[in-house]
Amino acid sequence: YHSGIWITIKAPTEAELLELDARIAQEKIELGRTSAGLVYSSIGVYLAAMVVDFILDHVSETSYQTDDMDALKDVILQPDYQQMVWGMLCSIYPDGYLYQQPCLANPFKCLHIETARLNFGKMSFVDNNALNDFQKQHIRKRKAASMSKTDVERYQSEHNFQKHAVVKLHDRLSVELKVPTLREYEESGRDWLSNTVDVVNRAFGKDLSEDERNAAIARQANMTVLQQYAHWVRMISLTQEEVHIDDRDTIQDSLADLTSDDDAFTNFFEGVKTYISKISVNVHGIPKYPCPACGESPSEEMLRHPMVFPIDLVETFFILVGQRIRRILGRRMK
Repeated sequence: YHSGIWITIKAPTEAELLELDARIAQEKIELGRTSAGLVYSSIGVYLAAMVVDFILDHVSETSYQTDDMDALKDVILQPDYQQMVWGMLCSIYPDGYLYQQPCLANPFKCLHIETARLNFGKMSFVDNNALNDFQKQHIRKRKAASMSKTDVERYQSEHNFQKHAVVKLHDRLSVELKVPTLREYEESGRDWLSNTVDVVNRAFGKDLSEDERNAAIARQANMTVLQQYAHWVRMISLTQEEVHIDDRDTIQDSLADLTSDDDAFTNFFEGVKTYISKISVNVHGIPKYPCPACGESPSEEMLRHPMVFPIDLVETFFILVGQRIRRILGRRMK
């Protein structure tokens, strides 16, 4: 709903799920060795890229006019990553899954645990008020190759969040935010990690011990943490000089320098956090309900959504697929 296209996903085979699990395990080993474990704190961009590739490998058709499924990374916006995972879960688990939820209102007082079978197909909630008339008409078209590049670009340009958010870092500096594509999300994360490791290697060569090199990489990562969010930045502006920076490499370098500025660092993260919370067209979860035991409902502050208890479908995907793989391996060992 952010990107304005449909994709049709076919369920993967058990062998393909086993292959995905093996690839993820190998990627973790290689990246952990290369980055001294930094990949585990870099917003999961590597695992996200692998899951996106896995999903696109199982797209049988799309409403967007293309035969190259990899090209969809340049069309699909990053907030739709959860929606893609939702679609894959719907294909793997058409009958849903068993879910246990402790009391959300008084978890330290009420010990009730609600058990139910959740249907993934009913866990995607769309804010239709966030779409204008053209967008609503456009998104109704589900047939294969029924959406042109021009129409999709117009759909995305008419989102309210495309009224680009400007975050003031201090009196002389501001950043303009945007919503990145999956391609920008993946490339930005890979660039950040690669640059971090390269800087340390160039500065210290091979004279450091393994522990010293790992510590140097960690320090460099902390010094450039804002670079992890470079894909959310459209432009950096020096307000007094009326200078605007929109070159990707320069933006990355500038964000690295800003990490040491406490005010800029804090204002940037608060601005990005607020912007991300405002751009959501749909949310995944279950409707808010009162606890059957104590009768109380969770507060809006606790849920961060007035009607829905959000569920992280990416985390759910890894948990459920892991459980399924263990069952598959258990059958083979008998």
